Amino acid sequence: MNERDSGSARGERMRIDKEAFVLRTLREKAAGVDLRDAATALGAGYDADTGRLLVHILNERFALTPELEAVRVQPADETPEPPPRSPPAPPQGQPEAARERPAGYEETVVILNSLLMPGGKPGEGWQAFREMAAGHAQDFRVDVEQPLAEEAELLVARVPAIANRFGGELVEAVGGSDLAIVFAGYPGVRLLLQLYLEDTEFPTDARVLFSAGSDHFLPPGCLEELGHCLRNACSRRRNRPVNSGLKILQFAGIAQGPPLFVRGGSR
Repeated sequence: MNERDSGSARGERMRIDKEAFVLRTLREKAAGVDLRDAATALGAGYDADTGRLLVHILNERFALTPELEAVRVQPADETPEPPPRSPPAPPQGQPEAARERPAGYEETVVILNSLLMPGGKPGEGWQAFREMAAGHAQDFRVDVEQPLAEEAELLVARVPAIANRFGGELVEAVGGSDLAIVFAGYPGVRLLLQLYLEDTEFPTDARVLFSAGSDHFLPPGCLEELGHCLRNACSRRRNRPVNSGLKILQFAGIAQGPPLFVRGGSR
């Protein structure tokens, strides 16, 4: 193994170890949370038969088990992407159950962090990310909004397909934007994507706002991750931004302790 490969392997081990640490820490913090109470606070779903918390991230459905394991739930009538090997058909007369597979690291961190948030009633109006996490506003601008701005013209043409695939809803454009679309990002959290097309005075631009009070449902690090999910849903540049490697975002003020979030480089 050459030096470059060795360094890459060490970096991968560090990433795995840090992700494992964050998940372990979050599960320890959330161990005493009643998922039924969490569902009420977040405005999420709850399956009394299985004791699972039911949430969505954009238009994808997830469940959190009583063991605090997150799974991606795919209704039986949806075609998986990419299609897995076909399972055996259910016995005649027995309905096909929803398919499940483990949730990714980022989705799991978002769901676990939400258990540590106060939740409540969603607010009215919209907030910029900088109003909730001023110290990370530039990262959000560079990693989320600028890539969307670079593809604004293409996105306008793709809006119907994007809205259909990710549950977006076209709304009246405000603030001088040419097009606005609202996405249900997570229980209690909506995202407003505003696109500004080039004119004689200004270049194309994009802004992503969050429903007021979103930081009562998710910490800013997880709201930033929702921004990345939205960017990946809309943009052709689907790789995760490369920054200063793995980072842990900690935000104080949560009763059970500060939420944690680790985000890697490219994925």
